[in-house]
Amino acid sequence: MTKTSIESLRRQIAAQRASGAKWREVGIDYPSVPLGTLCRIAKDETYEPRTPRLRAKLGLALMPVEVEPCGHCGGVHVRKTCPSRMPSSRTQRSRERRAELNRIAQVAGWQSWSKYVSAVQRGAVRIERADSVG
Repeated sequence: MTKTSIESLRRQIAAQRASGAKWREVGIDYPSVPLGTLCRIAKDETYEPRTPRLRAKLGLALMPVEVEPCGHCGGVHVRKTCPSRMPSSRTQRSRERRAELNRIAQVAGWQSWSKYVSAVQRGAVRIERADSVG
């Protein structure tokens, strides 16, 4: 479907009305577009539909939107904050948990938690549970 301009759409509607077509007959060419909207497009020179759904039904191009690039990464985002700038809370919690596990492993004499886990899996370290005294 080729995109038309609002002026050509007005001319098409005006030509149909000039030939004696009623609004319902004009509306047959534009299914699911309210007749009042077609009437307003034809009579009001300053009106132009803004909703993307209505513009698509009428064959009009989408309205341009002014956007500013992100000051941090230079891209354009849908949300207000830059996703590369703010880690998700899950990522941050994961980092905090990993740091805590690394501290535990270092207290036990290992370089990192992953080295400690590898040693346990190889059987080089034996884990003993302390029985609870009640």
